[in-house]
Amino acid sequence: MSSLKRTATVAFTAAALLLAGVSLPADDFSFDDFGSSDFGDDTGTATAGNSSALEVHGELDGSLRATVGEDALSDIGAISSEDDSIEYGSEAKLNLTYTGDKIDAFINLQLDPDRLDEDMSTLFDEAYLRYYGSGFDFETGLMKVVWGKGDQLHVVDLLNSDDLTDFINPDYIDRRIAVPMAKLNVQVGGQGKLEFVYIPTLTPNTNPTSGAWATQQAQDLAAAVTSYLDTLAGSDAVFTTLNSYEDMLYPDTDTLDYSQAAVRWTDSFGGMDVGALYYCGFLKDPSVDVANLDISYDRLHAFGLEAGGILAGFNLRSEAAYYMTEDIAGDDPVVHNNSLNYLVGFDRDLPLHNINLNMQATGSYILNNDEISSGDIEYDSDDDYSSNLIVCKISDTFNHEKVSIEAKGIYEIEDEDWMIGPVITLAPNGEFEFSAEARFFGGDDDGRLGQFDESSYLQLKVKAMF
Repeated sequence: MSSLKRTATVAFTAAALLLAGVSLPADDFSFDDFGSSDFGDDTGTATAGNSSALEVHGELDGSLRATVGEDALSDIGAISSEDDSIEYGSEAKLNLTYTGDKIDAFINLQLDPDRLDEDMSTLFDEAYLRYYGSGFDFETGLMKVVWGKGDQLHVVDLLNSDDLTDFINPDYIDRRIAVPMAKLNVQVGGQGKLEFVYIPTLTPNTNPTSGAWATQQAQDLAAAVTSYLDTLAGSDAVFTTLNSYEDMLYPDTDTLDYSQAAVRWTDSFGGMDVGALYYCGFLKDPSVDVANLDISYDRLHAFGLEAGGILAGFNLRSEAAYYMTEDIAGDDPVVHNNSLNYLVGFDRDLPLHNINLNMQATGSYILNNDEISSGDIEYDSDDDYSSNLIVCKISDTFNHEKVSIEAKGIYEIEDEDWMIGPVITLAPNGEFEFSAEARFFGGDDDGRLGQFDESSYLQLKVKAMF
């Protein structure tokens, strides 16, 4: 989305919130209960507040990250090398919430110097209004909405895109990109809900073409684009820079031609939460015809089911989705095939100290893969058209939850690659956190995780909340 259009999307919301706050008495200005904000909350139909109030919460983060891949370790002491450098990151978040009798307003600001340097519109992480009616509520603005029962993994959450610039590390909601949308929530029966969503334009995934987290596919695309532009304008022409190829080759998705719509039904029966949804939109990653250097986004119809509940002490969760593109036969080399996608998992508190075990498996299977041949965008030289991840997380807390430890592991079955991520967090009070963590990657160098083996790192992070 262009900076101008993204800023315009939040202008009305910001103005409404500021005007609403002008008439507030001083007693209604609160800094209490950080963490209870409604930002990104999509757990059910909300109820209107009983009194007007403007609340402001925020946090400041600072981190030091040292790469410990083999190349980085071998280059320690080499002044000319950049592989062994230490990366410093800083970020501030400011959340403003106005609660009225019939209208709530939310603005979530994210002040990341690196992102703002590239795109000032990233200042607004979310900005939207919510109106409460009789038996329904209506939301509109720049929003993040999470659908599905998975725990930071989903196959039915299709409304927002991902910022994959540092995709391994942020929480799921933090790497999601807010998009302009209108959302109507209608109460059905005692606990049921119908959600209707309209998104006027398409915001694709942000895929870096260079740096530690650039996938091989993104790097190959960048190389192909550079080579193509070299042939058009000469190797020393300004058009060979990657700053200009997007306008030349990518379609303009900031038009109504890329509108999306979705509907979701959820309800509870006998302690089991269930849901079903339909999404009409587009895949968020491009389809690339390398031979003709044509880049497009495949139209997608997605049909999803979800279910979750507690059984014998296990908190169960599941999702299933059928992705249908225009290549139903599977023989179009520049359009993604249809696919089946799933997620199953559970978490359970173990009868040992405060240990919690969380396990999930997610994957996909490409249909009609016998029609895929060399040159197809989904071609695999090993004829392996399934992808399955197993994610395991075990955690414990000590000293009245002031100290927590966690170990997370991800294993990709087909490529036999993996990631291990231990972390320890100290939280002496509700205003300060200190954490030390690591991420180690290994396995197949061409695998989804193994390709980042040189990006393994150690990190220290400090967070202050107010």
